[in-house]
Parts: sequence; C-alpha cells; structure tokens
Amino acid sequence: MGAVHRRLELEGDASGLDDLSTWPDSAAKARIVAASGGESLVQLVTIRQRRLQRDLALGSSTIELSLDDIEVAAPDGRIAAWLELEAELRSGTESDLADLGRTLLRRADLTPARSSKLERALQVVAPA
Repeated sequence: MGAVHRRLELEGDASGLDDLSTWPDSAAKARIVAASGGESLVQLVTIRQRRLQRDLALGSSTIELSLDDIEVAAPDGRIAAWLELEAELRSGTESDLADLGRTLLRRADLTPARSSKLERALQVVAPA
C-alpha cells in the first residue's frame, strides 16, 4: 500500500454540540446516530486544523495538496501539534497519486503517516 490510504470521509456540521438531535441532517449525522444508537457524544479531544491547499496537475490527474497545521487539545489542557502534508486524488488515476507518493518518500524529511489524525490525537489524551 505504501503511502496511499483509502478511507471513508463524511462531513457535516456538528456545531460543537454533543446532542445529536440538534445537528442538521447529513450523511455524517446518519452514520454517527447509527453507530451511537442515538446516545449523546462525549468529547475526548479537540483537533484544530489550519489548511493551505493547492491543486497539482500530474499526468491525467488533479491532486489536492494540503499542508495542515494541526493542534490537539486534551480536556486536561495537554497540547500537541504537528504539520502534515496530504495529497488527495480529486480526479484521474491512483497510479498518478502513487507516483507522487513515491516522489515524496524520497525526501529524508518526510515520512508517511501510519495512523489517522484522530488516532494520533487520542494518543495525546491517553494516560501517560
């Protein structure tokens, strides 16, 4: 698989509220309601992200490059931060995306993420 990952991404307005019944209808809300059985949510961690995006034309593909400045805050005040470069295939072929991944991996200062932002954020809140 290398640096290319597939994942489901759902977006919807959570409005910072724990009560799912107040959220606007969206595919994300429907999936969360199904997974939680409609129970209230508990905030484990806050992830703040500032993103700089640019489109890259590569071969027959358009790839969105995003440089994310991420800050994670645990409820007890602990903070973690990191920068992350993402490349998302917007149109075209996975082979063009894989070619870009191989090119980026030749840089000594870049390593592929082995876990999601959420998984890394939850490590911040894990007991020491």
